[in-house]
Formats: sequence, C-alpha cells, structure tokens
Amino acid sequence: LDALEELERRRGDFNAVQEVLVRQLQAVGSGPQQIPVYKKLVALAVDKHQSPDDAIGYLHEILQLQPDEPEANARLLELLEKTERFNDLIDVLTEHANRRAQAGDTAGEIALLVRAADVWEEKLKNPEASTEILERILERDPHNVRALMSLAHIYEAARDLDKARAILERAVELAESAGERTRLL
Repeated sequence: LDALEELERRRGDFNAVQEVLVRQLQAVGSGPQQIPVYKKLVALAVDKHQSPDDAIGYLHEILQLQPDEPEANARLLELLEKTERFNDLIDVLTEHANRRAQAGDTAGEIALLVRAADVWEEKLKNPEASTEILERILERDPHNVRALMSLAHIYEAARDLDKARAILERAVELAESAGERTRLL
C-alpha cells in the first residue's frame, strides 16, 4: 500500500491517496499504529483538499488513541481557531485543562483556562460566559490578577458595582508593581 500511495501522490490524484490511506488504516489494525496514517490524512485534508473539517475529524481520532499527542493537540487547537469553531475550541481547551489538573500541572491548567476565558471574551464577545472559568482559575490560583480583572469587568457591566469594587481592590492589593497597580486603577 505504501508503493500505491506514492504512485498516486506522484500522479497528483489525492482522492486516490486518501482511499489508499483509509485502506492502510484498516490494514494496520486499530490502535496507536494508526496514528501515523491519521497524520497523513490530516495533512492531505488540509494541504490538498482544503478541508479543515475532515482534518479536525482525523485529529479527534488520533486523540482518541493517544489523548496527550502533542502535535495533534496543537494542530486541533489551531484548526478550531482558524475555522472559528470557538465553542469547540473552548471545550477542547477545558478538556486539556482537566487533564493538566489530573496530572498535577496547575500552571498548565491555568494557562489553558485563561485561554478558554479569552476565547469567550474576545472571540465570542460573551465575557459573562467566562465567569465559571474565571472562578475556577481563582479557586486554583487566588492571586491571579488577570482573572480578577476580568471578573471585575463582568460585574461592572452587570451593574453589580459592589462586587466589582471588592474584586478590583483585591486585584490592586495583589498587583506586584506600582506600574501594574496604576494600570488597574
């Protein structure tokens, strides 16, 4: 099948290449040995078929086989953002954060949660929806000034000025430098 794949690539028949790769998936049997074939299908879907949705499907298959596969995780996040599938992106970021938490990687968990909150706020223009994520960040890191500031803005927009003020005061107390404090005020 490798020789047939190469022949079809040289011919430029990428639909035939895809068919050969699907046959390779069946030939290698189910399990981690399928990952290299799925990676070829991802590249084919993106580069030759301009089909990020197919690539996303193949990436999900890889992650079913090996959830922490770094290349597949990075590519999935990239394609979800590029295709503006922001709700899916938030789900994947949150899922990755949960795995980081289970592994004891608090910093990694928080970084992913911050990114998910940013997607709610910046891409979906729905900062209120990020409240749960921001509160989770603060449970894990009560000194996270960025999460405090975002929550303060959310409460301010909701006209809950007492909560906004209390959170802003806490953020100012936690700010590490005079410059950071000035920016908060």
